[in-house]
Amino acid sequence: MRKPLVIAALGTSLTARGAWLEGLPDALEPRVRRRVRTLQFARVGATSRWALTVVDDAAGVRPDIAIIEFATNNTALHRRVSLAESGANLTAIIRRLRSANENIRLYLMTMSPAIGLRGRLRPRLGRYYDLYPSLAAREQIGLIDNRPDWAALPPSALARALPDGAHPTAEYSVSITLAQVVRVLARDLET
Repeated sequence: MRKPLVIAALGTSLTARGAWLEGLPDALEPRVRRRVRTLQFARVGATSRWALTVVDDAAGVRPDIAIIEFATNNTALHRRVSLAESGANLTAIIRRLRSANENIRLYLMTMSPAIGLRGRLRPRLGRYYDLYPSLAAREQIGLIDNRPDWAALPPSALARALPDGAHPTAEYSVSITLAQVVRVLARDLET
């Protein structure tokens, strides 16, 4: 029997509280015909600065896959993580994970938008998300881009999906984030 596929998720409350990570094993296992185990390295309010303090713990479990998301908190005005620092921190995280396991599959992931007051606290979120595709290309890693699915929602649905302005309901965390993670991982694991 093959060993389980181990997936480490490094991120913010969008991962720590996200229904997408909890649902990932059941959703992905039938597609990859293998047990899936998820490990969470996420924290409410976390930025990529915090991730630098736990990345070695994540690397130490030698995951097969690591998914990284920190844009929504890096961009928050009160967190004071510049776009340049965000890019440098993410690069360091990627390289530390890769140095511990050269065969690891790495993914940067964009998440939900922020609206209302939470959106006003994150006026440059789009610029931080825009960093992810170029960084993924430069580091030759994967990208899980949830932005198109979120952008397709009409304003009334977006307000229902993000009742506090930042955190998706479980329904939308599953229907958007989990669905996209499964699509991308299943596609990449088949090749």
